Amino acid sequence: MNRRGVLRYIFFASTLFLLGEVLIRFFVTSPSPQISDPAVGFRYRPNSVVFDTQEGGARLRLNSLGLNSPEADSPKRRTRVLVLGDSFTMASQVPRNKNFVENLRVMRPDIEFVNAGRSDAGPLDYPALFDYYAPLLHPDRILVILTPGDIRDTDESLSRIQRGPDGCPEHILPPGRSKGKWQRQVEPLLRQSALLTLLSRRINALYRSHHTKEGDASPRPNSSTKVDLDKNRIEAIAFALRQMQINKPVTVVYIPYIDYGRNRIASVEASSALGARLICEAAKEVGMTAHVLDSMFINAYFQDGQPGHGFANVQIGSGHLNLRGHRIAAKAISDIIATEIPKSD
Repeated sequence: MNRRGVLRYIFFASTLFLLGEVLIRFFVTSPSPQISDPAVGFRYRPNSVVFDTQEGGARLRLNSLGLNSPEADSPKRRTRVLVLGDSFTMASQVPRNKNFVENLRVMRPDIEFVNAGRSDAGPLDYPALFDYYAPLLHPDRILVILTPGDIRDTDESLSRIQRGPDGCPEHILPPGRSKGKWQRQVEPLLRQSALLTLLSRRINALYRSHHTKEGDASPRPNSSTKVDLDKNRIEAIAFALRQMQINKPVTVVYIPYIDYGRNRIASVEASSALGARLICEAAKEVGMTAHVLDSMFINAYFQDGQPGHGFANVQIGSGHLNLRGHRIAAKAISDIIATEIPKSD
């Protein structure tokens, strides 16, 4: 190939890449907003844009702390509640002003709720996330939102519990460098390119799918092994809650997965019922009550037949909370908060 042919090829490839980049930014996803952080795995880049049509499809501008929340009051004027949770709390599927945290701000204008939810976070990450944001935000209370996915996140967390000589938990070890050298080198490119971000997600999805299939082929745990596993899960979640409880009062809320059936009849999914049991036991160990929202979602579906989970571009009835689900969660949490923080005149 002569020099002119090489230049023509480079021009053609560059044009395709730029066209793909523009189309993906507008219709599919934004460049990765993530920043590696050895203490918490990753954070979101301040003032970055989060957009992903995989589910829902809201385009969000994060604040100066990289949170899906308005800028915090300065100076602080109200009781401030730091809300910790996973992707259900981050709520990148819906416009910010429609998620349950923002609904809470409207219902309780005397309280400043700050949404510190982060995708892929789990119970063992929340104490470190609190430690990171507390000096910046000076919250008065912590609201921890747990979901059935937190059971798996506890099993697979890169943060690990360090035990003392007596076998009891002593510390939660941070995840450290959760990415390999090549991933850290590619990370700056992902923050600039939506196309490379999309390709990276597809590769990661294939990798996870492959390892999940390998895991499925392993022997199923017997009953005694399952009891030990559940005991370890309860102990880990309880320890994480205790670490936060040392600093501030903690409210624990559990958002379920619901099986939406015909004739407006709904029930709790099996994995969700297991998660609720384990989280309630973990909360009880540290003198807390986990507020489970099962009945709120089931009753709401019976009233109007509208599922609180799922989106038309994926599947109605499964997945993250939709607009209806965020309203249900906000109303339920508002009632819970009212028993702990009476409304001010």
